[in-house]
Amino acid sequence: MNVVVYYRVSTDDQHLGIEAQRTMVQDFCTKNGFSIVEENTDHGVSGGLEIDKRPALLKCLDAIDDGKAKALVVAKRCRLARDGYVAAMVYRLVERKDAKVLCADGVANGDSPEDSLLRGMLDLFAQYERELIRARTRAALAQKRKRQEHTGGHAPFGFSVEGGKLIRCEREQACIKTAKSLRE
Repeated sequence: MNVVVYYRVSTDDQHLGIEAQRTMVQDFCTKNGFSIVEENTDHGVSGGLEIDKRPALLKCLDAIDDGKAKALVVAKRCRLARDGYVAAMVYRLVERKDAKVLCADGVANGDSPEDSLLRGMLDLFAQYERELIRARTRAALAQKRKRQEHTGGHAPFGFSVEGGKLIRCEREQACIKTAKSLRE
């Protein structure tokens, strides 16, 4: 059977993540006698994004739609989506073409009602995990801001970053003071 493969990492720093996914998928395809006709990768893309904001996933769906492949293979279910609604949409689009979504880890690849239930549960757990990560990140950034630590990006005007801390830049602070007095 011809398959199209989808890889995804949330940050550009996860280059090793792609290789681990590739190894897992290639082993799975070899073991099952599948032919990989196309591989597509979304780098730095959240699994919570809608389908139309994920160019590599769209290419995979096009390959299914064009009849090039009869299955969309991912390393693990969370690589496909971290949003239950997005995952359900992908499944529906693939199933409409009499194709399947398969996971190289082998979990819930069957057609039984139990497999269907497990897929839905895993998709919701992936969404839950994404929301936990987001909450922890927000809390950590709030603490850094409270301690006047740099939280990424450019330092605000009037400050510089030294050792991860925001330090007042007196020259820029003087400009801010002048601008405020001119505005008044």
